[in-house]
Amino acid sequence: EGDNETGRYFVSGLYKGHFRATGKNDCDANPKTCTGHITNVPCLWATYVISQAHHLNIAVESDGPLQNGGYDSSSVLEIWDAANATESNVLIYWYEPHPLIQSYRGSRAEFVPVILTPPTKECFDNRVNSKERCSANKTEQIGSSIGSCDHGINTYQMLTSVALNVCDEIEEASCSPAYDAIRSFEISALDLEEIFGYWYQRNIDRWNYDGREAVCRWVAENLD
Repeated sequence: EGDNETGRYFVSGLYKGHFRATGKNDCDANPKTCTGHITNVPCLWATYVISQAHHLNIAVESDGPLQNGGYDSSSVLEIWDAANATESNVLIYWYEPHPLIQSYRGSRAEFVPVILTPPTKECFDNRVNSKERCSANKTEQIGSSIGSCDHGINTYQMLTSVALNVCDEIEEASCSPAYDAIRSFEISALDLEEIFGYWYQRNIDRWNYDGREAVCRWVAENLD
């Protein structure tokens, strides 16, 4: 085992992963305190797993190496690959749209979402913040029951520098409409899913040209 394999959960062609139960998962020995395992993410991410699991009475716990028991993003991806390779069931906190979800769509390892309490503005206003999520105090990590609802629908925005807007400094007739055009551009989650689909279908130069080709294809097909 080399240094680059330490702490790995899946290595294509070399190691397909291994899942085992621990004492925390033994409900015969610990019928009142046993928990299943969930793969949480770093506490600086917008994750509410600890709060949701506690207040919604879902007996799961993440036992990763990070401060909140979470795993870094590369480890989460490897765990899902390992689950697919070993045909194991896993519970993972993740988000969409994301190419990982797209890559397994239609397969036996396709993601199945877990639907929690419907999100509300009151719930969002009472979520645990990053400081509380990263706290060593369990009570702070858990937060208020009001803030334990499901995630809402994401909105996708694009930021542009005001330095691109030079129309105040030149005559109107010479002003380019590019800034206003870029600023008004919007893309939906379904659009991103389509782009990710093009990306995975190509599978020639996955981490370089394929992404560019997928975006260009989507733009060409959606010029209207």
